[in-house]
Order: sequence, then C-alpha cells, then structure tokens
Amino acid sequence: MASDLLQPTELRAHYDKAFQAFTRALSARSDEPRLGRLRELTSFRERVNWGQSGPDRVIRAVEEGINHGAWLVALSPDDPTAKTQAGIFATDWISESIVATCIRPDPITPEWAALGLVKSLEHLEGGISGREPKFRTDWQHRAEDVRSYEVEIQAADVLTNNRFGQAVTSTLVSNHLRDGKEVVAFSRTTKVWPALDHLNPAVTAPPALSAGEDAMRGGLCLIALGFRAVEGFATDPESEFEQKIRFVEKMVPPPPRPIGGRSS
Repeated sequence: MASDLLQPTELRAHYDKAFQAFTRALSARSDEPRLGRLRELTSFRERVNWGQSGPDRVIRAVEEGINHGAWLVALSPDDPTAKTQAGIFATDWISESIVATCIRPDPITPEWAALGLVKSLEHLEGGISGREPKFRTDWQHRAEDVRSYEVEIQAADVLTNNRFGQAVTSTLVSNHLRDGKEVVAFSRTTKVWPALDHLNPAVTAPPALSAGEDAMRGGLCLIALGFRAVEGFATDPESEFEQKIRFVEKMVPPPPRPIGGRSS
C-alpha cells in the first residue's frame, strides 16, 4: 500500500473528481425509483462547503459562497487529528451551527472515495435537517448508521452495475449465512477475511491504497453481508429496519488481517 498522504488541495480535487464520476454513473440510471435517495444526495452535495485544517488544527473555509451549515473538511497531514482520527471519515458538529465530515489524508482509490462521500453526505444532510441532531439517543445514532450504510451499499451497486450486490448474495450462499445473527458470528472468525476479500474486486480491481481504505472496505463489505441477510430473513420493512439496527449494535470489528497480507 502507498503511504504518500494527500495535501488538502490534492484531497479536495481527488474526492471531487471521484464524486463527479459517481454522479455520471447515477445519471445513467435515472429510471430506477429505488435510487431516489442517491439522487437527492447528489443535489445536496451542491450545498456542502469545503474546509481544510492545518498544523494548528483550526478548520478554515476554502470556498466563497453561502454556508448552509454542512462542510467537508480536508485534514492536513500536519494536523494531529489526521493521526488520531479513527477512520478516514468522521462526521460531527464542529460548532453550534456547522456539522462536518473530516477526511483523513490517506491515499484512497476513486471508487471508495466516492462511496465515502455518499455515506458522509447522508450524515451531513441528517445533521442540518434535524434528523441527526448534535445530542441524540443511541437509537437515533444507530438508525442514522443504518441509513448511511444503505445508501453506501446502493452507491456501490451503481458504480458496479449491480455486481457488488450479486457478489454479496453469492458470498452469503457460499458461506451458508442465512440471517444477521449468523453474519455476526461469522465476523468473529478468521474465515471472514477471505470472504471480504472476495467482495472487494466487485467494487474495484486495484488493491486498497492505504490501511485506512482497507479497513473501510472490510467494514462496508461486512455490513453489506449482514444487511442482505436481514433483507432475506425479515418479514416486513419495519422488522427489517429493526434487525439492521440490532446488527449494527452487535457487530464487532473483523479480526486482524492474517499476517502476510491478503488472504488468497
């Protein structure tokens, strides 16, 4: 994996280009009602400002225009937060009126950069709309996690012309996983990494460019397995959503990747 960190200007350009490619792919599927939420998020992107940080950790605007209260923040490699933030993307309130997704300067493939933005936009829109307030219950937090993962999974299907969803279903069948509880148990075994690595090429053939991207890939693929299993098991939309919330609550991170790199 490469280790060259992105400078804020490079990061913004990389993510903007990746999202433009996703928008083009989505526009080719304008006749699919189920993708309506993704179209809403691409429109919402126009209301999101870019900011960036520096060694002093201060976040500054880099664009002129109306501030709607939702920002994407390119973290500088010199910002200590870039080293301490747990994942590439982290969404939180940075002031009383601004909710922001801070993006670590990790190298990342364009496809996964676009998926990360889609998930971030769902959280940002939830913040400024009041659906995801600064102070919220655990249930609200998990519900927004479910919604953000659902749109990210949909976006992966758009980018891959449904190959991702087909690979998820195939992986469930080949590992005899029938519901969310079985996927949770599966996530605690060393068998999970070969299964997740099988899903990665469905999104993009090149390997992850950083450890952060590798963790992001594993997380989404595992969630996709659980959600698809729940969808096949639940009897109605309400119980499906509740089971997805329970899956997110119970899911534990995958075990460390086996020494020696990727599983074959």
